[in-house]
Amino acid sequence: MTGAIPSGGESLEKIPGLHSWISLLPDKVRDEVLRNMHPKTFRDGQRIYAVGETGRDSYLLVRGQVRVTNHAFEGKELLVMVLQPGDCFGDHSMVDHLPRLSTTTAIGDVELLVLHRPDFERLYAEHGDIARSLVRVICYRYRLVYSTALDAALLSLQQRVARQLVRLAYSFGKADANGATLVEGVSHEELAQIVGATRQTVSKALKDLQGTGALTLSYRRITIPDLERFAKDHGTLIDSGLAVPSYGNGGYAG
Repeated sequence: MTGAIPSGGESLEKIPGLHSWISLLPDKVRDEVLRNMHPKTFRDGQRIYAVGETGRDSYLLVRGQVRVTNHAFEGKELLVMVLQPGDCFGDHSMVDHLPRLSTTTAIGDVELLVLHRPDFERLYAEHGDIARSLVRVICYRYRLVYSTALDAALLSLQQRVARQLVRLAYSFGKADANGATLVEGVSHEELAQIVGATRQTVSKALKDLQGTGALTLSYRRITIPDLERFAKDHGTLIDSGLAVPSYGNGGYAG
């Protein structure tokens, strides 16, 4: 798969370390940060922190996955992203000293490295590379959020689902023997939570896309025969670049 696809006024960029300010640090500074982090484990379904809480720690995901969510007042859940090993989270509150933006929950058994606020503040003051790395990651995330917001405001549900599939496919899609791209382990319910719709309407949108020959559906698997063509067809819907995290061994993020 290519790292960037020309598609009219838009490009799709696969970004290693999109969610990892630690991985972007020079080796010496990264090693010092890691020496100041402490291991912590969580069980499946255990909450790591909740929206509105005071942020006291920053985290590096070592093993497992972490679900990042938010909720509307009526209780509807929005799946913001699913973090993968190597991703960092909780750093926004370390920088702006404001309450948590989201709720994070362990998927399966999770191992984290935790950087407590006093250590973060000290290292941040001592190493300018940390500020530069955080700025890059925050800019990456802004691109992701901006693009997703434009999708929600300007596109139909089918178009939003298609563009989300492009993100998922380039983040963790796997090629099969025929050169098609497989997006596995993502349910219609999870897609619905990502795009802010119901499972029924997302299922219909996927079936309509299947009817065009753009993809085929099976249980927790979506097969895209020609990902580059699919990305070009849906990448020019609006003039905003798609930035997606690049994972080596699977995983997805919204």
